[in-house]
Parts: sequence; C-alpha cells; structure tokens
Amino acid sequence: MKIKLDKIKNFLRKISKILTKKPFLTLMALIVVAFILGGIIFYKFCYLISKVELQIIERPFSFKEDIFKDILKEWAEREKNIAEIEFKEYPNPFQRSLPEELTD
Repeated sequence: MKIKLDKIKNFLRKISKILTKKPFLTLMALIVVAFILGGIIFYKFCYLISKVELQIIERPFSFKEDIFKDILKEWAEREKNIAEIEFKEYPNPFQRSLPEELTD
C-alpha cells in the first residue's frame, strides 16, 4: 500500500509542476474540459428532453376545496393575531421605574 501511495504522490507532483510551467496550455485544457462538460449537460437536459414524448395524464386536475378552506381559516387566524398585536401596548423597557415609596 505504501508503494502505491508514493507513486500517486509523485504523479501529482509531476502534474502540478507541468501545469505551473505551462499556464497557457493549462488554461486551454481547462477551457476544453469546461466545453465538454457544458456539452454533456446541454445534451442531457436540452437535447434529450426535446426528443422525449410527453405523457398525457389521464386524471384531470381537481381542486380540493376542503384543503383550500382550511388554508383560508389559517390565514384568517393569522390576520386576527396580527391585528391584536398592533393594538397591544407594551411597557417601555427604557423608562426608569421608581420604587413605590417614592411615587406617593
């Protein structure tokens, strides 16, 4: 196992030296790799999808009114809570309160 690890380290060192000595060729290689990956992604997600036939759903879309009514109730409760919060008075935390003996 030790021999393989040393070979891998030496290979990576050689590759890094080659890449740093010739930055223009490295840039061109990276651009080619980017174009290849872009072409693969385009082929998979654009070209192949256009060739696939769309499946027709037999069951039409149905609107579920009971779920819609539950959502409307939830929204009404939230609006009510927000309206209650607007009129609630909170004590001023920055106002200094005097002891009760001094307020008389």
